[in-house]
Amino acid sequence: IVLGMAFRPRFTQKMQAQGTPTISGYAPLTVQASLSPSGGVSPFTYEIDWGDGTTSNSNNAQHTYNTPGTYTVTGKITDSLGVSAPASATVQVLPA
Repeated sequence: IVLGMAFRPRFTQKMQAQGTPTISGYAPLTVQASLSPSGGVSPFTYEIDWGDGTTSNSNNAQHTYNTPGTYTVTGKITDSLGVSAPASATVQVLPA
C-alpha cells in the first residue's frame, strides 16, 4: 500500500491459481492480470509488464507465453497525482 492506494493483483490461468505469487503451467500458457485501485485520485493509468518484452496499458489484460521459461509479471497503477503502487508475480512456463 502506497499513500492509501492499494494494488490487488489477480493472476489467473487454467489451473485457477488466483492471487498466488507463482503460477506455472505448460506452453502455450495464457495468463490474465487484473489491476484494481483502492484509494488514490482518479483518473488512473495502468501498466503491465509481462516480463518477456511485451507490455499492456489495460487494467484487465491477457497474455500467452509460448516459450518455456520463468517470467516476472509486474503491474503498476499510477493515480493523477503521480502516486504509484506496484506488485509482481512469477510465471513459470514449462515445455509442452
